[in-house]
Amino acid sequence: MTAQLAVIAALVLAALIMVVRFEMFCLRDLAQTSDAGLQYLTRQGWIVLIVVAIPLGGIAYLYGGKTR
Repeated sequence: MTAQLAVIAALVLAALIMVVRFEMFCLRDLAQTSDAGLQYLTRQGWIVLIVVAIPLGGIAYLYGGKTR
């Protein structure tokens, strides 16, 4: 493995870890939010959106899915 491939592999691994951590953060935050604090979708709808539309689902949830 050349040095360039090692750097690319490390960057891809770092990006993957960041995406997984972001998804876990969003799902944990959703679990701690009351049903009254959710907007636009039910809890199950937000779970599906967060998991299926990576990372846009999580961004949508954090931006508009909760009352402030």
